[in-house]
Amino acid sequence: MADLPFRNIIREESFEDELRLLIPNAELADEYTAAAENLPVWEPTAGIPTPDSPDVWALLMAPIDSQTMWLLYSFDDAAVVFLGLRTI
Repeated sequence: MADLPFRNIIREESFEDELRLLIPNAELADEYTAAAENLPVWEPTAGIPTPDSPDVWALLMAPIDSQTMWLLYSFDDAAVVFLGLRTI
């Protein structure tokens, strides 16, 4: 099996702002996103491309306060960029 490329995680300010609104406790917020970082770093196409922008992908996350959460991100060969969080 070929080695998969490791990508760095970049958190946009908009992502950090949305995360703080949803999870004010910094330690809990870090734990929430740490779980999400593993998949897109190694397999960024595990999410689904968004209909409005094919360069932005969405990954289903664990619910917050019983709201379904989607992580919005983009990626290239070097990095995965966390763009924001959306509820459904």
